[in-house]
Order: sequence, then C-alpha cells, then structure tokens
Amino acid sequence: DFCLSRGLGDVYKRQIHKDKNLKYSINDDEVKLILPSQYLFKSGSAVLKLSVYDLMLKITDIFAYAKGDVLFTGHTDDVSINTPEFPSNWHLSAARASALAQLVVTKGQIDSKKIKVIGLSSNFPISKVRSENRRVEISFKIKS
Repeated sequence: DFCLSRGLGDVYKRQIHKDKNLKYSINDDEVKLILPSQYLFKSGSAVLKLSVYDLMLKITDIFAYAKGDVLFTGHTDDVSINTPEFPSNWHLSAARASALAQLVVTKGQIDSKKIKVIGLSSNFPISKVRSENRRVEISFKIKS
C-alpha cells in the first residue's frame, strides 16, 4: 500500500517503533496506538505527565493519514475508583481519553471535529496483568 509504505511507514520508522512506552498495530486500513496509562498519568489522575507532550509532538505526522474520525478510547483496570473528581472508572477512563485528545487538538495536530472520545471503564481488558489494561488507545482508518 503506497500510503503505508511511503508516508505512514516513514512516521513509524522515525518514532513509533523507537518508543518502548507505545504499542501499535498498523494494518492495511487502520492504525491503533496503545499508550499505557502509567506512562501518561499518575495513579488516579487524568493530568498528563510532561513526557507525553514530547511523544505526541514527535508523532504529529501520523494524523495526516487519518481518514474520517480519530477515536481516543480510555480504559481502566478492574479496581473501582470513587473520588470527588472521579466517582467511577467510567469517569476516569473518559477524562483520560479527553486529556490526550485535548493535547492533540491544542498542539494543532488534528481538527477537533474529527475527534471522538470514549471512556470504556474496565469492560475491555487486554491482559490478565492489571496494569496493562490501564491505557488510552488512539485509532483511525488510513486514507487510501
């Protein structure tokens, strides 16, 4: 695929595969970036760590290949939270996805009209290791 091998492939080679905190999958028509919450946030918080700013600035080019919406999806582990700021894991997962989406918009990386934010709480674990389930995923279809 021309898009993947030329443009998106260049972004991948330049940054994505170098960052050990970022997991990814790229196939013929979709990109999914998986950012572990412990890299993004302190425990129980939705305030982004400063290290995230550098990473997101390094991968700005990847959003040029988005066809349609870019989905920011927050996930938590199965330990319930109940604080004044986050009365449930739903609130925390949505706030974390929103924080990362807001950073991308603020830095001018993508038009805010293309962003969708979803908080899925602990409903879609990817591992038996609790910490691996705390994450924000960014996914989008690739332009042909």
